[in-house]
Amino acid sequence: MSSYGASAEDIPWIGVAVVAAVAPFEALRPVLSLPGQSLSSVELVLVMLFVGWGVVLLRAHALPEWRTALTSPWLAFLGASVLAALLAQQDRSNALHAAGRIGL
Repeated sequence: MSSYGASAEDIPWIGVAVVAAVAPFEALRPVLSLPGQSLSSVELVLVMLFVGWGVVLLRAHALPEWRTALTSPWLAFLGASVLAALLAQQDRSNALHAAGRIGL
């Protein structure tokens, strides 16, 4: 534990536990509606966890350590998904939503 609370290494594991606890109770209606986009309760929890992790990383002046062989292929797939969504001829917001869910 750092002086700020949870360490940068703790946040992803806490996030997995929180998502596992929240996912079975995902709301049928969006919790937050933005122009052209909406966020479910699970997506909102994930966004808050990523923001919290980013704050902890900034305060610790650290970068996340990517230790798996799947990190680079996953980032390439995510990048391709976002690019395809941005270039979609129809339902671009839905395509971006799907790419965002893949990323989360």
